[in-house]
Amino acid sequence: MNRIILALALSFACISVAGPIEDTFGVGARNKALGGAGVSIAEDYTATFYNPSLLALCRGSRLSLGYDYVHTSLGGGADAAEQLDNYNSINLGFCLKPLNQLGIGVYSNFSMGPIEFSASTLNTNPTYIMYAGDLKAFSMMMGGGYSPFRQLTVGAAMSMATGVYLGSEMDVRPGQDPAVIAKFPAQITPIVGAIVGATYIPMPELHLSLVYRSVTFGKINIAAKAKGNGTTYADALIEGFLSYSPHQIAFGSSYLLNDSWLFTGDATYYFWSKYQGPFLQIRTSPTSPSFPDFSIAGVENPNFSDVIVLRGGVEYRMLEGLKIRGGYSFRPTPAPAPSRQAKLLDSSTHRITSGIGYEFQLYQNIFLTADAFFNVDIMQDGRGSALNTGLLLGAEYD
Repeated sequence: MNRIILALALSFACISVAGPIEDTFGVGARNKALGGAGVSIAEDYTATFYNPSLLALCRGSRLSLGYDYVHTSLGGGADAAEQLDNYNSINLGFCLKPLNQLGIGVYSNFSMGPIEFSASTLNTNPTYIMYAGDLKAFSMMMGGGYSPFRQLTVGAAMSMATGVYLGSEMDVRPGQDPAVIAKFPAQITPIVGAIVGATYIPMPELHLSLVYRSVTFGKINIAAKAKGNGTTYADALIEGFLSYSPHQIAFGSSYLLNDSWLFTGDATYYFWSKYQGPFLQIRTSPTSPSFPDFSIAGVENPNFSDVIVLRGGVEYRMLEGLKIRGGYSFRPTPAPAPSRQAKLLDSSTHRITSGIGYEFQLYQNIFLTADAFFNVDIMQDGRGSALNTGLLLGAEYD
């Protein structure tokens, strides 16, 4: 039993910490192809994440279905054993226009199958991977936007995550019936984040947007206890974050030139310094001499720094309904240099993006859209790379 408790503790000794998959890679094929700069141009269901005020500018009611594939290849040898290898997901979203000044959007992302995650540690000094480390198999956001007059739109949305508590309580009673009494308590608690935004439109070609996103995270607590004959053999508690995204303030602008060239750019300030940990904490309080006391702890105060992430993109309309896209973003790492206690294997990252989109009129006010993108992340200091590609299909009624 003691060995089982120890194995359980060590198996969770390298829980990754990073933002939700949307915060790491973005939402929507068009926005991703434009360097992730969607704060002032996401005029469909993706506005629930980027800027809910833009929901008021949805051209019509649209239903979209997308597929995303992510592959990470991290450097660092054994230190990178915890990396997220592949991630396949289906995302579904729609926006509705019940009124000309009002738009409503819903976005959800579903992992295709279990998210495989390799976690291990050779000793009681765990290491951590920040980049793309996400354990969420499901996420959802919903919001609305309203335009009180032509030059201004405002909106709000909420995102949902979960806190998970899992327990295992075993009471061994030799010579009694039953010989073992086992309980497995579990509790799932919803965690809600908020997104609010506003967009100023001084002229039809120019959009200026400001957005605030509250902190969002997923937590896990695992408690395992074994006792018998009045003696506690093992008592272990594991707690930490599955994902974490700090408070953010984003400013975005876009300009449409000659109805053919769209230029867009975002600057997002991430308040990573507000995160105080712990990444992971494992504590035991055994009384049996055969189970030595030990503790594995994450960094209580990781000393993260606030960072500004810059994103930009260009879209060119080649033919009627056909558009090509490209973009770039740079994300400086908030993590300090690795220490002996715990290695935060994150890195400043360059992202190069590209994509194509096509829209055609099927019948009267019914339009069909198809968007594809291919992005490459290059991490500094030889930390590796990441590929993100996908396809989005949509139908719109204007």
